[in-house]
Amino acid sequence: MPKTKWNWTIDRKIRVDRLGSFEDFKAQWLSHRLCLDIWLVTGITPLDIMGSGRTKNIPRARALVCWLLREPFDFTFEAIARAIGRDHSTVIAACHRAERAIEIPGSWERLLLTDICAEPWRDICP
Repeated sequence: MPKTKWNWTIDRKIRVDRLGSFEDFKAQWLSHRLCLDIWLVTGITPLDIMGSGRTKNIPRARALVCWLLREPFDFTFEAIARAIGRDHSTVIAACHRAERAIEIPGSWERLLLTDICAEPWRDICP
């Protein structure tokens, strides 16, 4: 099996060798789950969200994943950065950007958050 950066199957093989703690494992698992939910709602694939693309709504979806991992779950910026393959300062900026966008009524981020929080995330979403 060739080595790939992201393994989208949720099993015991999710980059376990690179995970330092249980918090890192939870952050990575939840980031995969959030990416899959965003994919179902918007059509932006998990590989696009975790990749380096900067077209259209991809960075906005990536920032929303960072914010959802930070606010309801209270993961550290470092754990989120390791989970999505970014630097922690990038995650900090993304969280601030998503928070500002969510406060605007009718924004893309707020509508997406409403759609995502409809069923599986109802208990943890604001």
